[in-house]
Amino acid sequence: MSKILDRLPIGCIYHSIDQYGHLKLESINRASETLTGISLRGDGLSAYQSYLDQLIPENEVKPDIACLIEDFGKTSMRFYNSITSKWLRIEIEVVEKGLGLMTTITDITLEMTENGRLKKVKEDAEAASRAKSDFLSNMSHEIRTPLNGVIGFSELLVGTKLSGIQRKYMENIHVSAKSLMDLINNILDFSKIEAGKLELYPEEIDLLQTLDTVIEIVRFNAHKKDLELIVNIAPDLPFNVKVDELRLRQVLINLISNAIKFTEIGEVELQVKLLEIDKPNSVAKFRFLVRDTGVGVSKSDKQKLFKAFSQVDNLASRRYGGSGLGLVISNMLLQKMNSKIQMESHPGRGSRFYFDLNLELVNPEPLPVLKLKGLKNVLVVDDHPVSRSVIVEMLSYHNVKVSQAEDGVDAIRMVSEEHGSDLIIVDYQMPYINGLDVIRKIMDMSSKKSVQQVFILLCSSSDDFTVFEQDEKLNIYEKLIKPVKPDEFYRVLSKIDGSLTNKSSSKSRFRGTDKKNIYSLDSVTILLAEDDNINMMLTAEIVLQLFPKATLVKAYNGNRAVELYKEKNPDLILMDLNMPVLGGLEATREIRNSEGLNAKQTPIIALTAKVQDETLTDCREAGMDAYVTKPIELDKLSKTLIELMPDFNFIEIPNAVRASKVQNHHFDKDLLMEKIGGRIATFDRLMETAKVSIPGYLHRIKKCLEKEKFEDAADVAHSLKGAAATLCLPELEKMAMRFEKRKHRTDELVKTFEDMIVEWKSIEEML
Repeated sequence: MSKILDRLPIGCIYHSIDQYGHLKLESINRASETLTGISLRGDGLSAYQSYLDQLIPENEVKPDIACLIEDFGKTSMRFYNSITSKWLRIEIEVVEKGLGLMTTITDITLEMTENGRLKKVKEDAEAASRAKSDFLSNMSHEIRTPLNGVIGFSELLVGTKLSGIQRKYMENIHVSAKSLMDLINNILDFSKIEAGKLELYPEEIDLLQTLDTVIEIVRFNAHKKDLELIVNIAPDLPFNVKVDELRLRQVLINLISNAIKFTEIGEVELQVKLLEIDKPNSVAKFRFLVRDTGVGVSKSDKQKLFKAFSQVDNLASRRYGGSGLGLVISNMLLQKMNSKIQMESHPGRGSRFYFDLNLELVNPEPLPVLKLKGLKNVLVVDDHPVSRSVIVEMLSYHNVKVSQAEDGVDAIRMVSEEHGSDLIIVDYQMPYINGLDVIRKIMDMSSKKSVQQVFILLCSSSDDFTVFEQDEKLNIYEKLIKPVKPDEFYRVLSKIDGSLTNKSSSKSRFRGTDKKNIYSLDSVTILLAEDDNINMMLTAEIVLQLFPKATLVKAYNGNRAVELYKEKNPDLILMDLNMPVLGGLEATREIRNSEGLNAKQTPIIALTAKVQDETLTDCREAGMDAYVTKPIELDKLSKTLIELMPDFNFIEIPNAVRASKVQNHHFDKDLLMEKIGGRIATFDRLMETAKVSIPGYLHRIKKCLEKEKFEDAADVAHSLKGAAATLCLPELEKMAMRFEKRKHRTDELVKTFEDMIVEWKSIEEML
């Protein structure tokens, strides 16, 4: 037996164990000494423990043999033996029901060497990947900086006097630069995800607003191809959720843009619905689905869609363009959100891409059901069945009885048969007879046959100026651009319902003769507390439109507001929430404390950009009576005052109607002029203030970024956002909001700041 053991390459040592736990060395082979360089001599536990102490390095934990025997145990360990320069694995096991102790020693030098080599190869590969990702990230950033200038200044040049051919060339430069920017952004995201550097930043968002933003971005491309773009959002959807808004928006834009790109005829639909909701734990599962009637994908080609820099075939790459990164990045982002893109597709029939997200609910309640009193019956006229069904579902959710017409001819027939409707919703682009002609015919029938006059809401997929002009000529109540957004649709329904409920004559139901309430008081003192010069100037102008004879008292911080309240005893206070020295909430508490329990309280209206439930709760608890969201508008303030002070006498003046036209996304001068009542002097003062204030905000942000004070930079961006909203600078407002929300994404703040600089330069040219 000993000869056989001596031939083994593995060291073997066997001890017998008597009834008292004493060890006796029964056998030991030659390999035991060859591998270890140590001889084991003698019986007993102490001799064996001493052998192990010599064999096993000091930095390793030595096995306790007595405990091992007592527990009938087994142990294994590996270590480097400096005596023989070998890696060894030693295994010790109690065998034969506690009557023996077997020790085996194995040479694992080759295995450890190979593992070390593989580990080094792995580390080298990871280092190379990191270097590649870092290079892509750094180069992408370096390229983006000058490219932002190309995009910004080419956009400025398009707005100057150019010949036809010059304009065409410049527009091509602008489009090409933006396409290059999109590609660079995709590469940057891909490199970040590969390097494990991309983090998610969930935040409280209004899901409806996020979806609105997505649709605004993709709508133009769909209309260019005459595709029907449909937004199908379940009415019972909770819309206050926590999610990384930027990344959710990125995924949705990519999916919808792909659907539009690969669809030549038909429709693209975005569906959002609720799958599950757990109200006690404030969690819900949402499904986001993008459906198209495009080219579709065969079963064999589906896997190619999710490979980087890959498209289904070379023909698709040449025809449609693209980097082949969009879906890959979207799927990577969703994987970080514990989700993934799933798809169903049939060649020639279209595709469905969808994903499910479990989101934390800030408020589990959906949009409330409107309590409509005057609006009972609605006729929906649209030749597109899916678009029609979406509008029908939204109306039905609010308990409105809905009738449907498949085209204009059908609608005219229904009205001629004295189909009673409070509202008719008509699509513009229909076969046989377009929406405008349908409206003309119905209005003609109304006047000739004394059919009850109805409101008509035109939904047009076209931004053609002819539609806008006819909209005004026909005195259409409201025009909504497809796809119809739920929150905008509900706002219009409420407005129509109010007109129907309170109508005094048929004329007063139309936009052209709408009225606004203007208070007429001989003497009223109003305290304005606002730290921003631009907001102060505009708020003062609006207040003077409502109270032409008012005395305005101005405070630029909360502490001064409290002092002026005690000095002037104002009849009304408009209080900004975010002010230096003392905030609006604290100032309100001090004012309420100074009034005493029996004194008549001065109405205090909060001015705030935030409308979250907790903000409004804080306002109420501080003692505020109402709130108006920024930017302050005449309609908002007037409505709030009527509700807050119904006993005040007021006079009525005609409402100036704003001409419907394409909005300038950089500077909406017409809207600003409407806000300030067309006062040129006020406009000039606002512009002069803006030329000082906006660069001041940008300079402060720059200094904060240089010092890496990102929270402070976000605070300045918040003020800039308010100023931009007040001045009707929608694009700059969006950028400032994006900067404020991304304060933890330090790698993206510089890019957003650069965008704001370029945007302000383009606005300055307009001013």
